[in-house]
Amino acid sequence: DAVDCITAVTADATSGEGKGASDKQALLDTSRGDALVEGSWCSGNAPEGAAFDTILCDYLIGSMDGFTPFMQDTILGELKARCAPGALLHVVGLTPIYAQLGSAQYKSLPAAEKVVVDTARLRDACILLAAHRPYREFPASWIIRQLERSGFEVLTPWKSYGVIWKHATIKRQLDVARRKLPHFADQSVAAAMRGQIDALDASAKKLLGDTGVTYGADYVISARLPSS
Repeated sequence: DAVDCITAVTADATSGEGKGASDKQALLDTSRGDALVEGSWCSGNAPEGAAFDTILCDYLIGSMDGFTPFMQDTILGELKARCAPGALLHVVGLTPIYAQLGSAQYKSLPAAEKVVVDTARLRDACILLAAHRPYREFPASWIIRQLERSGFEVLTPWKSYGVIWKHATIKRQLDVARRKLPHFADQSVAAAMRGQIDALDASAKKLLGDTGVTYGADYVISARLPSS
């Protein structure tokens, strides 16, 4: 079906890190009513009075800890209030890289997969030491549970796709960590952390290269709001 209009909502439309939907603004057609809205679905700044036929949550829930922490359990209810009867909701997310991983499981990982886990942990540690907030991903089971509690009908089968981690992928995550170092309260800690980042970068280049390793998964879960 033809698209009447698109409303893109982002918590941060500035350039650079956390730019949200700003890099897609050129794709919007303002002549038909497309718009980019900066705000939070949970803050009252999101589009009011709109009844959308389709809502795409593009890694939305995973990013919420960085902008509206402790509101993840309310977001699907907020979105439901803006859905037209019979609307489709698509939730895109990333399976947590290390949050569900026990010590014994970590120790049994192959070296290439350990690089992925170590990178995610190191990145988040640097974000926290910079007094910033890291993202927090949720597993598909949590998303499905919340969708059902919010009154959506989950469409099956939902889809998942293995994530390929190459050296270039790891480097982008380590660059996030590097950008946090100047914000550390103790620059001796920052210097030590820089050494850890560089060592992990070298390991990723050696173990992953341009081929990479598949670890974890992205998922797409679709749900429908009943018409009545």
